[in-house]
Amino acid sequence: MADSVYKELQGPTGVDVATRGFFLPHTTSVNLATARGTKVCVYSLDTDGFDAVSHAKLELVAELSLHGRVVALEAVRFPGSSYDSLLISLPEAKVTVVQWDASRHEFVTTSMHLFESDELRSSRVQFFPNPKAVVDPDNRCAAMPIYNTKLAIMPFKELGEGAPAGGAGAAGRAAAGPSEAKASTGSGVSKAPIRSSFVVDLLEVDPNMRYIMDVVFLHGYYEPTVLVLFASDLNFEGRMSDSFDNCRLAAISLNMQTRTFPVIWHAEGLSHSAFKLVAVPQPIGGAVVLTNNAILHYHQNLGAGLAVNGYAFDNDGSYPFLLGDTGFAFNLQPSAAAVLDPQNIIVVNPSGDIFMLHMRPRPAEGIKLTLTKVGGCIRASTIVALSPHLFFHGSHVGDALLIAFRVRDLAAEAEAKALAAAAAAAAEAANVAATIAEAEPAAEAESAQNEDNGVQDMVTEDPPAAEAMVEVTANDDEGKTLASTGAAAAAADDDNDNDDGGAAAPPSKRQKSAAGDVAGAAAAAADLLPPLSPGAAFAPRPPVTLPQLEVDDEDVAIFGESAEDFVADTTLAQLRRQAAQELSQAGPLLGRKAHDEYEFRICDRITNIGPITSATLSRACETTFGAVYEAGIGELTELVVCCGQERSGALAVLSTGIRPDTMSTLSLLGSAAWAVEVRDPAAEKNPRFLTQTVMVPAPVPTTVEGGDNDVAPTSEPSEPSSVLGKRGRDAYEEGSAKEPTTAGDEEAQPAPMATGAAEDDGTVVAGGMVEHTERIPVDFSWHKYFVVSSADATIVLSSAGFSISEVTTELDYYLEGPTVLVAPLLEARRTIQVYPTGLRLLNDVSNTQELSVAELSALAKKGVGGMSARLGGGTVVAAFVADPYVVLRLSSDDIVVLRASAESMLLDVLELPPDLAVSSIAAASLFADKAGVTAVSDAFVDAARAARSQRQAAAGGEDAAPEAGAVAGDYDSDEELYAPTGFTLDSLNRGAAGTGPSAASSQPAAEPGATPAAEASSSAGSGTGPGAGGDDASAPSGATAGAQEADLQFESSEVYLVVARRNGTLELRHLPELTLAFAFPYFSHAPALVTDTPQVALPNIASFDAEATQVTELALVTCGPRAYLVAFLSSNDIVFYEAFHYDDGDISSAFEGEGEGESEGGLAAVRKPHVAIRLRKVQHRFVQEEESRVAAGAGGISYGRIIPFDNVAGQSGIFVAGLNPMLCTFERSYLRIHAMHVDGPVRSFTPYHSASVERGFSYVAESGAIKFSTLPKAADLEHDMVVTKVAMQHPGTPRAVASHPTSNTVAVALSHEEIKRTHPSPQRNKEHDPPNPPEELPPPPNAAMPTLDVFELVLFAPGVWEVIDVWADLKPYEHISVLKHVQLRHRDSGHRTFDETTAGEWGDYLVAGTSVLKGEENKVYGRLLVFEVVPVVPEPGKPWTNRRFKLRADKACKGGVTQVTVARGILLAGIEQTLLGYVYNAAKELLEETTFHDAPMLTTQLTALKDYVMMGDVMKSIFVFFFRSSDATVHLLARDYDSLNVVTAEFMVDGKDMHYVVADDARNLRLYSLMDTVIDSRKGRKLLRRTTFHLGSMATTLIRTVFPQPMTSSGETHVNIVCSADGSIGMLLPVDEMMYKRLAMLHSHLVTSIPHAGGLHPVAFRQPLANFDGKQNYGRPVLDANLLTAYLLADANQQADIVRKSGTSHATVWSNLRDIFAPMISLLV
Repeated sequence: MADSVYKELQGPTGVDVATRGFFLPHTTSVNLATARGTKVCVYSLDTDGFDAVSHAKLELVAELSLHGRVVALEAVRFPGSSYDSLLISLPEAKVTVVQWDASRHEFVTTSMHLFESDELRSSRVQFFPNPKAVVDPDNRCAAMPIYNTKLAIMPFKELGEGAPAGGAGAAGRAAAGPSEAKASTGSGVSKAPIRSSFVVDLLEVDPNMRYIMDVVFLHGYYEPTVLVLFASDLNFEGRMSDSFDNCRLAAISLNMQTRTFPVIWHAEGLSHSAFKLVAVPQPIGGAVVLTNNAILHYHQNLGAGLAVNGYAFDNDGSYPFLLGDTGFAFNLQPSAAAVLDPQNIIVVNPSGDIFMLHMRPRPAEGIKLTLTKVGGCIRASTIVALSPHLFFHGSHVGDALLIAFRVRDLAAEAEAKALAAAAAAAAEAANVAATIAEAEPAAEAESAQNEDNGVQDMVTEDPPAAEAMVEVTANDDEGKTLASTGAAAAAADDDNDNDDGGAAAPPSKRQKSAAGDVAGAAAAAADLLPPLSPGAAFAPRPPVTLPQLEVDDEDVAIFGESAEDFVADTTLAQLRRQAAQELSQAGPLLGRKAHDEYEFRICDRITNIGPITSATLSRACETTFGAVYEAGIGELTELVVCCGQERSGALAVLSTGIRPDTMSTLSLLGSAAWAVEVRDPAAEKNPRFLTQTVMVPAPVPTTVEGGDNDVAPTSEPSEPSSVLGKRGRDAYEEGSAKEPTTAGDEEAQPAPMATGAAEDDGTVVAGGMVEHTERIPVDFSWHKYFVVSSADATIVLSSAGFSISEVTTELDYYLEGPTVLVAPLLEARRTIQVYPTGLRLLNDVSNTQELSVAELSALAKKGVGGMSARLGGGTVVAAFVADPYVVLRLSSDDIVVLRASAESMLLDVLELPPDLAVSSIAAASLFADKAGVTAVSDAFVDAARAARSQRQAAAGGEDAAPEAGAVAGDYDSDEELYAPTGFTLDSLNRGAAGTGPSAASSQPAAEPGATPAAEASSSAGSGTGPGAGGDDASAPSGATAGAQEADLQFESSEVYLVVARRNGTLELRHLPELTLAFAFPYFSHAPALVTDTPQVALPNIASFDAEATQVTELALVTCGPRAYLVAFLSSNDIVFYEAFHYDDGDISSAFEGEGEGESEGGLAAVRKPHVAIRLRKVQHRFVQEEESRVAAGAGGISYGRIIPFDNVAGQSGIFVAGLNPMLCTFERSYLRIHAMHVDGPVRSFTPYHSASVERGFSYVAESGAIKFSTLPKAADLEHDMVVTKVAMQHPGTPRAVASHPTSNTVAVALSHEEIKRTHPSPQRNKEHDPPNPPEELPPPPNAAMPTLDVFELVLFAPGVWEVIDVWADLKPYEHISVLKHVQLRHRDSGHRTFDETTAGEWGDYLVAGTSVLKGEENKVYGRLLVFEVVPVVPEPGKPWTNRRFKLRADKACKGGVTQVTVARGILLAGIEQTLLGYVYNAAKELLEETTFHDAPMLTTQLTALKDYVMMGDVMKSIFVFFFRSSDATVHLLARDYDSLNVVTAEFMVDGKDMHYVVADDARNLRLYSLMDTVIDSRKGRKLLRRTTFHLGSMATTLIRTVFPQPMTSSGETHVNIVCSADGSIGMLLPVDEMMYKRLAMLHSHLVTSIPHAGGLHPVAFRQPLANFDGKQNYGRPVLDANLLTAYLLADANQQADIVRKSGTSHATVWSNLRDIFAPMISLLV
């Protein structure tokens, strides 16, 4: 029925536009907003306090997925608002304004504007360019050009006109700094900040404004003034004789009150190639106009210009002010530009070269423009200046870059270079003097005359030698001048130092620094380099360090001066004089100055896989660096795409999940496993080393000879003791690696060998391998033990060294049954083992404390009565650890909380409050807030200070509040306020936490060997710390308390108990008091927003519905600067929440008096407040299956499926075990969820770090096998799909890619640009080659010469992705237009027919189609090249280089070959207006023609499926042919009679039905079918269009593949992968009719039931855009799975309401969504 669903697997990655602003409240960091297709991303610029922009990083704050393609972004500061809003422009004249809502931690829509109407459109459907809104610099209004001749004006409300007050005012955003971005408390979302908009008809302003090219607002005008670049008619180079210089400028003043729009100044005669305006701030003002050949500046009646090539003076406008020859020769269109400051604009041309445009005002002469090339990068789509020394470089064709730069002071660098060279010469001279002093005793027998002559020779020869050694060049490679500022001052200082040093020198032998004064001068010269402004400083140059010299009085007597004076006079002074002379002779060059030199550094990059020009499915390499991936779900496939251009050209390898590299497997049947780290501070002081012997290739074949020392070649190697394989890079093929033969552990040596040091014993074995011994230092962070729990026992293994073996020494571990949890405590100085009947605390392997469940019951008798009885009968089913706390969940739905003491190194049981002792706990865990999301707010600090002052005054003034700045000792410990970590009484007195001198600075140091966290734990464990529970808790006092408080404040983090009750309530409790810090009822309903609820509003904890949805497991984890909550529900849903800090101003819950009485100090106690956080639900695409297949642990043990991890291949995140294992990482501090493609379900996961597996992990498979793996090192987890980019070995653009499955190789057609300096002669005959050689063209002065693409075929080896062969035997001007893998059937000679009796065997080949393009004066012809990938002898040490290209057939064609395919072994080629068929004659290595068919215009796509062939045309839509294999001919079956520009096309298989998917140039997907029963089909000769689906991006490749796991047992499921130019990748999936109907109802209700980002309509976005014919569709529309995903984000009540309206059930919808998302997750595995 052709019912289908479209799902986006990967969002757009190419950056279209970007802007700068302050979009977040409560922050002073600048934000960057980028638009990538339909996605808007907002980043926070993390610059470590803006003290070093060279280390700046982009941190993703929010993603906004819109139902529309973004064409422009602008930041606007509305009057009364304290932070910016984001104004988004979309095609078809739409504008939406979003603003950050701090209460919901997301962007919300505040204003929407739609200017789509038939009246404004004037019945036209195509307009150029896309409308984009611009904002007035003073934030008074916004304007957007629409429909070529209209200007939409959106005036902003003034302060007091409905906009919220209390902000930073309406100052210009361009001049707004970080200090102006502070927001007031609350969400601060502006309500309707824009007044009613109106439209101005520009034809009434100027009748020539028929085509608006660009619009900007000008700076410095009383009223909003817009500058319009327009043309009276469109023009191009071919119409230069009819019309030229037809672009104009008009500055229009916008009077909002009177609605008048006068033109205040204008300019005419601009080139037709003008395309961009850049507004220049004051004091320069005006705007810069970019044309293809010149850069112009206009400001009222003044103009200035600068040519960038020689064509600017001939046909690029009439500019009397244009400068002469500037030496540049490049084109500007398309270019990107951004204003750094009022006098400097950065420009990036199409080649990626970076230029700095300097604008210098000159009195009575206007503005002088100077253009300087400062660097090179890739082509930019947008440039955004973030700070004076930092800018963002966005691109369509490469990665987006964050670039820091600084101005180089060439004078200071030259001075530093001269002084450093002088210092080196001084050291050399001093060494000469020392040599003379050592040689003097041996020369005492010679005469004084000989000594004098020798000395005279040295004096005359040394200075010239030293001078030549440190010669300074005045000009660098770029020809820019160097200045000599500061040289005279440095020389004077040097002379003064020498004089002082000489006077203080004693006459005896003494120690001196070799040229010490010169070194000091060199260091001073290094300081002359100007540091960058705040946020832009690079590391200073290190001072020159020289050795010490010995100079005695005899040397002074010989040379007549000291060594320092000698160096200063003969070297330093001469160097300075020489440098100054050369600098003065050089003079200025073309007005360039020293500050025209820049230094760039890439700080961060955002991966881009666009534009995708070609794609193929490749078989993933099963063996990469010795790591074997074991797939249990079918053949491994990955998507390989061509992306980038020239410098950024690359291959991108994508998969829908992470494929870990499995290093080894442990054959133990376990249920769970833990890697244990044991730290011993005393033992870590002594370094240790491991030794291993491995086999490596011998550098040179060597024969070992010698008497008794001969070593015989080894025979069979011994059985390796390691089960994990050897360390380092393993061999490419299985069996080529050899395990370490020995592994040992050595103690520290007096002089240990360096890391990686090795010894060679010289033994050469067969194969040219030599035994290589390595000594590796022991990393004390390696896991020492590996504990495996099974159903009836626990096994402890030792992971020290390169092997894993069972521990044979005496162990105090519990080994008689299963284990619940093993984890480190007290910074890994202790290990806790929890088992069903109790726990043990171990010191290494020795038991220090053992507690049973019965003993826990006895220790808990102080609690609520009756609890001990329940504890005695239960068992431990789950355990959680957050140092120093431990939580045990019992089978009786109770919990036990323990705390480890750093003093006693023992565990104490905490007393549970009555409301926590009720048996209603469904799930529990611990949360260590390392990110500070629960930090005390400023409101609480202020309120606490005020409340305390009032209580002191009420107490009679005895304990009046001290003056500001008083020390903490003025207060009694009983009066201290209890507050979260970092909030102390001392900070309260000072007015801000963390300011002023630390309390620990005046106290004695902590106990040696005790860590800060241990100190904090000690304080908590002794019951005397600020977090102690009970009524007798007191604050720490004295030196110890001060040290503990300091350690707790800076090293420890607040730990909370997280509890989910049976009634659905979520609670956070302070530890160790266990007081309520946060509560929310009905969390099991998975609401979109979780907020704190007063305790009186909470439901009864004792009553709950057993059938209702409950939380079965949860974990709140800190990941970088953020915290996330992950929870499993009994409905098998998994939900993700992001925790964020939010203070709503309500602090009533922060104070709680202790009854009616007063404390010892006469004041009511202030307890810890409720934490000011909220939880926001995060959308994801994973639908969990039933977990019944994963067996539970023995005895009802619940092994956690939510497992946090840290530093696994540098990644930190959460692993989710189960049937669908997932890896949650936090790239740029943002949650990214990826499927883990392993061999089936995963029971347990643990990080693992050892000598053999560095920063890897181990997991327990469903079979019980334990596997040790690592994450792929080159994988990029930032996007929705896992991306691995493979850069080209030299700059080039990948044009086409094809996979050769037989040899497991990938072929790529690669091109690179070369300057074209010849012109081919026109053809005068019918031969292919021109009769005359190409003519040389003398290039005109400063002409931008065209480029020529030179092609070649490159063969890659997957896995290592190295080039193994290159084929470049192509003719000049020959382009490779198509490259495909085909299976050809060989034909026997002498037979004209082609059937089973005459056909030979099949063969896998690569076919390349070429076209020779020599211009419009020459005929296009091409070739068909058939390649076979043949095996060859590989290179030594590179077994993957065993494949090469071999050309089998070369067929000349009378036209350019644009597409090829294969049908039943016959090669079909689209050659201009002809479809030709060829059969391959393997004996003669020839392609023989068999059939042909006329094509209408030009074939753009050719694909075949069995006997059906589909051809797409550039103008005439698609044709379907039937291939008859008996005579190898094609016959037209049906066609589409409408006009359509086909970009790509592919078959879609839906069971037994076949349909045709077509992508056009309007970003639409069209679905056609052959329906002969419909009357409009003309008896089956016309293809009928079923539906049209708007993608929002240009599809370039369609790939049909078979889903490896069919959704039903009836047959295979085919899916179509859609690759687009902007880097997005989607999937078109056919579904059955019943599923489609249910999902269609759900789809329609989701449109109206949930809010959409930006207020955009999802169904309207999927409607086709321009040039749509409006004809009838004969099918149902394609469903948008992105909208269906929103169902998962709704809470339980919303979901119930939606499914009720849809007439279905939640279980049915859940099952349908799982069937849709299953192919998406495991399609590329």
